[in-house]
Amino acid sequence: MKDCLDSAIDKGVDVKIIGFQCVDYKVDFYISDLVKGIYTMLHVGHTTFPASIKEMLSFVDEMELLLKVRKIFRESFNNLYTSLCHPSPPLAKASFKRDTLSTPKFRDLVSKTHNVNRICPFWFGRF
Repeated sequence: MKDCLDSAIDKGVDVKIIGFQCVDYKVDFYISDLVKGIYTMLHVGHTTFPASIKEMLSFVDEMELLLKVRKIFRESFNNLYTSLCHPSPPLAKASFKRDTLSTPKFRDLVSKTHNVNRICPFWFGRF
């Protein structure tokens, strides 16, 4: 999600990245954003999809959450589409971007394997 957010910021687009986690019939929705150098992930809501007709009523009650997620998605899409049609310079948010654990700098620092000849004192799974 971070790479998607960074790519949009490089194109001059201020979007919210929507993520979700599904476990069984339960779905949690999240939004990622970059705020002053910190990549944030906010929990938007939790819904359960019906496994039977009996559970349909509770699903209808949770429809407001799905409409909220749809609204966030549409706003982000419209911002992205407008920026791609009319390119602009990178946003001020571009200066907030930071290296994270998946960057080459981190891979150089820490290894998943233990090697006595390696200079770095850190090792995943030591404890």
